[in-house]
Amino acid sequence: MDAPGLGGLNWAVIIIYLLATLGIGVWFTRKASAGTDSFFKANGRIPAWAAGFSIYATTLSAITYMSTPEQAFLTDWSYAAGNIAIFAIVPLLVLFYIPFFRKLDVTTAYEYLEERFGPTIRVLGSLLFVLFHIGRVAIVV
Repeated sequence: MDAPGLGGLNWAVIIIYLLATLGIGVWFTRKASAGTDSFFKANGRIPAWAAGFSIYATTLSAITYMSTPEQAFLTDWSYAAGNIAIFAIVPLLVLFYIPFFRKLDVTTAYEYLEERFGPTIRVLGSLLFVLFHIGRVAIVV
């Protein structure tokens, strides 16, 4: 029986992958224009439908694909309803939410909270977001 560990081919694939990832990063860094507006919002050139799909993809994880069908099979479809409802929510985001924030010329919802309610509410919103996702990651991972 072979000793556990990675062989030469495994290490070669890992190194090639990391170098390719680094190369892609360097390539796009040189092509990118300076400024946070360009980085975060692509200077407003992303179509609303593409931003909507991006928001949808952000909500997915590997556990979504495994747990939702399993839970629906074991119990009923009520658990799956939340994941299916996203298909109704994304068009609303595309039609109303994204254009609203584009008109305000803010980068994040937290920037909007600060402009509207002050820095305390922005920090509170950020803190609640972080706490929620710490709990979420504890479940997903």
